Amino acid sequence: MPKPAKIPALLAMPREQQDALAKWLIEDRLTYDAARKRLAAEFGIKATDSALTVFWARVCEPRRWAEQRRAENEQREGRLLLQITVRARFDNTLEITVGGPAAENVRQSA
Repeated sequence: MPKPAKIPALLAMPREQQDALAKWLIEDRLTYDAARKRLAAEFGIKATDSALTVFWARVCEPRRWAEQRRAENEQREGRLLLQITVRARFDNTLEITVGGPAAENVRQSA
């Protein structure tokens, strides 16, 4: 009977620890060396570059793609929820009104 596949140690960590490690690698952009030292200091876990590479591929990369898709969808929805009204006035000027749920974002960026 074959032995069951071993679960990499970093993937067996509690969810909170995985979230912290993913944040360090994705948002804080820690190197593997810095992440390895922080894992040892904060959680008492020793990790190799190979283990961190597997963690990156299975946890971090899918999160990055999901976040990118979410941001693209929000941007697309924002464009759809923006209403711009342009009216010509008698004094040859234009009156432009921005409305809709995404209008606040437009006002802040202007």
